[in-house]
Amino acid sequence: MMHKRERLYEYWGDPRPTDSILRYVGNIRAGKRSTYLVGIVRKYVETTDSILELGCNVGRNLCYLYNVGYRKLLGIDINETAVDLVKGFMYPIKAVAGTIEERIDEVPQQDLIFTMAVLMHLHPDSDFVFEKIAAKTNLLLTIENENQNGVRLCARNYREIFEPFGFYQVMEENKIPGMNPNYVCRVMRKR
Repeated sequence: MMHKRERLYEYWGDPRPTDSILRYVGNIRAGKRSTYLVGIVRKYVETTDSILELGCNVGRNLCYLYNVGYRKLLGIDINETAVDLVKGFMYPIKAVAGTIEERIDEVPQQDLIFTMAVLMHLHPDSDFVFEKIAAKTNLLLTIENENQNGVRLCARNYREIFEPFGFYQVMEENKIPGMNPNYVCRVMRKR
């Protein structure tokens, strides 16, 4: 059974060492994930387009995108320490602290919104935020664990989540470097 939403906020605002921001930065497998992400983004998004990462943590994915020419980058993360680290990088990447539920209304329209292992941690009480995310872009990329439930995991099929908001799937893949087969990468466009 999943924790209450407030407990999830508390946990991800200051996670235990196995989910710490320092582990996130130093995880070699995570670099494979970011490289994979960049390959997918390059297929669908021009370097002049705007990109928002929901749950950016310390900004590793955004830095990988910056290194290949993307400049209009924005991140949201619940962990203030992680956001402070993003701001401390030499890259001009903007990040804001807060929950997705709190911050999504403040975000301007984006050419791409993406997530990697973040939406799966949203409590079912926050399902309202999917419609708000859908309203902010015409292109979504999700890399999420869609097949496991737990105290901090909520299995969802993101194609089925976003289709009612006018999206259709253009790509699906479940062989993602450094991630187990429960993770699915989906690219969805608005009709």
